[in-house]
Amino acid sequence: MGKIFRISTSIVIVALLLFGNQARAFACSCVGAPPPLDAIANSDAVFAGRVVAVVDTNPGPHINSADPLRATFQVKTVWKGAVVPTLVVASARNGATCGFPFEQGRDYLIYANSRDGVLETNICTRSTFLNQAQADLAALGAGQAVAAAAPEAFSISPWLIVVGIVGVILMVILFGAGLVTIQKKDS
Repeated sequence: MGKIFRISTSIVIVALLLFGNQARAFACSCVGAPPPLDAIANSDAVFAGRVVAVVDTNPGPHINSADPLRATFQVKTVWKGAVVPTLVVASARNGATCGFPFEQGRDYLIYANSRDGVLETNICTRSTFLNQAQADLAALGAGQAVAAAAPEAFSISPWLIVVGIVGVILMVILFGAGLVTIQKKDS
């Protein structure tokens, strides 16, 4: 009886280990990035730029390594995609889920694809620090330079001007009335 019990228990334990937990975790695994010209052909956007901000899309207490971070880039050169002064690119938060390590203030060469209107990249693409992208830059050629965004013109609403003028007039009247009152008391 003892031998049958041990065999039965072993079978149950093995079955639970194999089939009991259907949720599986997979680490990031890349087969290797294609050559630069193949990578640009398979990307929706390829550009060089500096990260000016990184926003955590899930700052809450329950963080998942696949939660995306969104990096805002000041775009300098474009090889493919929209020629605009800024772009936002998302990537998973962690390298274990193929997330790309954005660092504010660093320059990058980004290969991204659009999913549901959002540009995304990961460590399986050719995206890299710009100072490590010499082979890519040589293969891609000159690209299209992006002019820096012009600062917005300073404008004041006409109503704000009117309110300011009325406010100044009221202050002058009230201040003048105060002086008159003080002078009458002294006389």
